[in-house]
Amino acid sequence: MRVHKTIKSMVQKDYFPVVIGQQDHVEVKGIVGDLEDFLVINNMSDLEKIKRAGKRRLGIVSQTTLQVEKAEHLVSKIRNLECVDEVYFVNTICQPTRDRQIAVRDLADQVDIMIVIGGYNSSNTKKLVQVCEEKNIQAYHIESFSQLDEDWFRNKNHVGITAGTSTPEYVINEVHEAILKIAREIEAKPVTH
Repeated sequence: MRVHKTIKSMVQKDYFPVVIGQQDHVEVKGIVGDLEDFLVINNMSDLEKIKRAGKRRLGIVSQTTLQVEKAEHLVSKIRNLECVDEVYFVNTICQPTRDRQIAVRDLADQVDIMIVIGGYNSSNTKKLVQVCEEKNIQAYHIESFSQLDEDWFRNKNHVGITAGTSTPEYVINEVHEAILKIAREIEAKPVTH
């Protein structure tokens, strides 16, 4: 709701509305649903849309599940466009999403692999996987403990576990318990050459 109020307030103040996010994402469709004229920007090539629009005062919000660095990078590039006089940006990425991305980035420095738990259609869970990939950490995106593979954990000393914001606590606990069981099984097996 905060995003909708923010973008409407920007329009009332004569800012041209720009949403950073995925054009076909249900949330983005909802944000722009009541707007007559707007732009959705998702990558560097989309900056051409701003140049073609000819709007000099931009009000920018972001999809709440967007990767923090992506939003900040695109806003920085937009601010540097010669065709833009003023940028009013409100970071609308939800705090839990932001916090998880930061935590995963920090945790990735301490682990050999990361297990990311959450729905395959969950945008914020996909972003957590992306953060791991950017840190060159092998990440496995799963929805339940039954998808864990013992081979993932061989010759690994430290495993990180994270989850999307809507992943139920019991699912996270089941995955944690299953990983501990796999670790015990791996330790119990004799090493063969």
